[in-house]
Amino acid sequence: MVDSSRKVSDVLDYFQQNKRLIAIPVVNSSAIQGIIRRGQFMELMSSNLFY
Repeated sequence: MVDSSRKVSDVLDYFQQNKRLIAIPVVNSSAIQGIIRRGQFMELMSSNLFY
């Protein structure tokens, strides 16, 4: 789980350190707010949107 206030770079580091992880739930005050899927996240990170 990651808190909704975490930085994108923290999520990237988490995925890079945990190669078998396919998704991370996003929480805010212990309530699930969403999910970050590895494939979609990594695709977005490799695009030109962040450069």
